[in-house]
Amino acid sequence: MSKLMGDWWQALLNLIFPHCRCIACGEEVKLDNTGLCGNCRRIIQDETMIYHSCASCPTFIPLEARYCLNCLREPPWFFDAGIAVFPYQDVIRQVLQDFKYRGTVKWAKPLGTLMAEAVLHKLPFHNITTVIPVPLHPNRERTRGYNQSELLAREIGRRLDVRVDVSILLRIRDTPSQTGLSKEGRRGNLHEAFQIRESGDLTGKTVLLVDDIYTTGITVNTCSRILKEAGTKAVFVATCAAGKRY
Repeated sequence: MSKLMGDWWQALLNLIFPHCRCIACGEEVKLDNTGLCGNCRRIIQDETMIYHSCASCPTFIPLEARYCLNCLREPPWFFDAGIAVFPYQDVIRQVLQDFKYRGTVKWAKPLGTLMAEAVLHKLPFHNITTVIPVPLHPNRERTRGYNQSELLAREIGRRLDVRVDVSILLRIRDTPSQTGLSKEGRRGNLHEAFQIRESGDLTGKTVLLVDDIYTTGITVNTCSRILKEAGTKAVFVATCAAGKRY
């Protein structure tokens, strides 16, 4: 079904815009269903040929390994499994920085599409009932003008035909950026930062929690704990990129 929809979208693009511009390089070429030309898609996917996500979290590890060192050493996560599309480096690092901090929201469609494709190929993720983005504090969202995780979640929800709920998980503390903090610092920074809306009902739901970048896992794990405490049956994490850890 995914391939059929992809072929249909490509055919429609070619019919309406026979010479579309790739959103990455700007070349007038035929595009795939992400809005990228074949060359640009290959460039940002090259690393996935030698790395894959850990069996427990989105961290990228060599193909011959099953778990990252973090998952071997740490207690179990509150989320049930995780996946990422790209290692966070090189071209994709620049793309995500432009998307997250410089208002380049055109990246939501191709990145969200690729994330949806990754989810469709991950067997445990097939019973998702609700897609929820990691929220920004309202102050941060007003300043930035958007929540990049919400834009990705909406694209994923469209591709999977699953409801996206952007109001049930709330960020109630305007915490400083996690960048540069130690693991303990990140954990303390997010203490009591999230809550479930009082009228929200997650009982028995299987949630896909969406974020843009996975590093230590503290943010998505904190959100997953809150979701589980609210009665969620299972929480799966999907991120656009993740760090590499051997």
